Amino acid sequence: MPEDFYKKWLLATNKGLSEADLEKDYEHYLRDLKWTLIKNKISEDHQIKIEYQEVLERTKDFFRQQYGLYNTQSEEADKSLEILANNYLQENNGEHYMNIHSQVKTEKIMDLVKEKAKISVKKVSREEFNKKAEQ
Repeated sequence: MPEDFYKKWLLATNKGLSEADLEKDYEHYLRDLKWTLIKNKISEDHQIKIEYQEVLERTKDFFRQQYGLYNTQSEEADKSLEILANNYLQENNGEHYMNIHSQVKTEKIMDLVKEKAKISVKKVSREEFNKKAEQ
């Protein structure tokens, strides 16, 4: 993708993003774009689908954790959680839904990658680790 086009698109679609901030964080935006394209390709190739019920359950789990509702299994409590979760998912023009949908999708993709990838363990010094982490 042409750099000028991508920068113009980022400025047009991210209200409050200044040209100075874009220049400072451009590499981050570029890595994010690459990761998004990779995730979309993996998702398409492996037909990864996210159902509304999965997003709803993840949201209910979020509220269970927030409010410490780990041991509530009554039907009434579950109905209340479902109402709360549905309301939350509809807020901000569906932005909450899209964020949680993205989390669920990323988790499914990472599970697939972990399943398919061959993992090798390599011992490195702290200095080598820090150098890799900076990259």
